[in-house]
Amino acid sequence: MADKTKYITIEGLCKWARLYPENMDTRFGDKYNVDFYPDKKSLLVLKESGFRGKRREDEDGEYYKLSRDDKNNIEGKGGPPKISGPDGSVFKETIGNGSTLSIILEVYPSKYGTGSRISSVTVKNHIPYVKEAQEDGPPVN
Repeated sequence: MADKTKYITIEGLCKWARLYPENMDTRFGDKYNVDFYPDKKSLLVLKESGFRGKRREDEDGEYYKLSRDDKNNIEGKGGPPKISGPDGSVFKETIGNGSTLSIILEVYPSKYGTGSRISSVTVKNHIPYVKEAQEDGPPVN
């Protein structure tokens, strides 16, 4: 059976980028994820690819939670995504809300319908992550 995986490139702003092992989301299984606000062109690319992620909305607009499992039964499909800077070099800084990302997303058929996972991320415009201060105390570490 031929692999019907599509690799699409989408761009937009992000919030809550948890793309490194040290800040991985562990609430519902170990996942690397990001709230992604696609630009208009990327919305069309997502639709045409068959992507069926849940559309969400907040004060900043329409977004999708994109993810990648830390562990996956298919070799090479788990673990942290490759993250690079605008010049292609390895990017290691924590990604702050409002950063612009270019994401290569794998869209593939699965027994539950169309699935997707982050393949790699390029940080196009980095906004440094700043920890928020608690109301009655110092910044949270």
